[in-house]
Amino acid sequence: MLVIFDSTVIVANLHLVGPNFSVLLGAINEGVIELAVPTIVIEEVVNKFKEKLIKNIKSGQDALKEVSSLIRHETPFPVSHEELDSIVDHYKTNLIDRLSELRAIMLPYDNIPHSAIVARSLDRRKPFSGGGKGYRDALLWESILRGIDDKYEKIVLISGNTSDFGKKEVHPKGPHYEFHEDYQDDITNNFNSCPISLCKDLESFNQKYTFPNLSQAVQIRLDLEKDTLEGLILKDWLDDKLNDIAFSLQKSEESLAESLGFEPGDISNLFFIHYSLVSPIKIDNVYKLTDNIIVIECDFVCQFLTHCYLNKTAFFKLSQIKSITINVNEWHDEGAWVDMFINLPIQVIIEYNITEKHHADYSVSYGALYGWCPTCGLPVISNTSDHCLFCMSKLFGFRGRYLDFAEENDSV
Repeated sequence: MLVIFDSTVIVANLHLVGPNFSVLLGAINEGVIELAVPTIVIEEVVNKFKEKLIKNIKSGQDALKEVSSLIRHETPFPVSHEELDSIVDHYKTNLIDRLSELRAIMLPYDNIPHSAIVARSLDRRKPFSGGGKGYRDALLWESILRGIDDKYEKIVLISGNTSDFGKKEVHPKGPHYEFHEDYQDDITNNFNSCPISLCKDLESFNQKYTFPNLSQAVQIRLDLEKDTLEGLILKDWLDDKLNDIAFSLQKSEESLAESLGFEPGDISNLFFIHYSLVSPIKIDNVYKLTDNIIVIECDFVCQFLTHCYLNKTAFFKLSQIKSITINVNEWHDEGAWVDMFINLPIQVIIEYNITEKHHADYSVSYGALYGWCPTCGLPVISNTSDHCLFCMSKLFGFRGRYLDFAEENDSV
């Protein structure tokens, strides 16, 4: 199998570290998966790194000036604009070195004739549209068509820009992405019988293709459930990391919008005023990555008091759900600034060294959400059970993939 990274995979984790990359590296080392990265992706990621660095240097300098004024003492900022190019070059070198560790195949774009891009644009074939946008994605796609042969049993493109390449379809096991017809034609003409599919992020890819091939660490899971694994008590770990987890989730507005069934931008300017656990941490799987390293999948439910901006679509749908409390602070023509109480499922993947007794890293995301229980108000986190996994009451208003937002109150 060949997996191809779009820039969104790397921008989400600029140094390519954490359990999801460890799992991927394990599959690469075993020869199960190969990785390819178009060079246009590397250039875009380095540019994004530079933009983010400039933005944060400016914010840090402004904050430090304010602090210096308050304490009446000049405090120098640790990074100057003169050092910027050197830092960016260093990051690019480290990124290429890390991709080499992952044995990534580079897909150049300098062999793509400009006439091919122009023809695609004039024909209004994806990724181009009537507005003329799509040049960068066209280079990425043409890099794949010209740089990959059909020797692989399966090819998977991982891209957070799923709307640029395809469309989301609702399936019982969760969202599924299909390539647009323009891409399907290219796939048929270039890859013959080799199937090529689309995933939105590395975590989804691992869940579907990598984790099922890992061995379950049954005894270690029992020790974790009994709180007898030396060096790691999950409850204590979560208490220690909850602030960091909330801070990370706060930056994932688009992921929250998708989890709630909305489009990116329907929820914006997200800020968590308060958060607290409303369910204990639950172990889903414990995988053995090596003799010393395990990967733990677990989830919990957290109640958030959020301050955010909801557009009209998100506001009117969420305001009809009795499990969610919304207080409007300020109305605008297109939406409202609100404070919102909402219970959300959270998934955490922890990489742990059982020999050295320390966790190497972890990743966090919003968990699968199929609605809210009309009895206890906690999230419905399974689409195969006809009762709430928390209060055990019968679920009503169930509509397959999602609990019907608009009709929930009428269903109970």
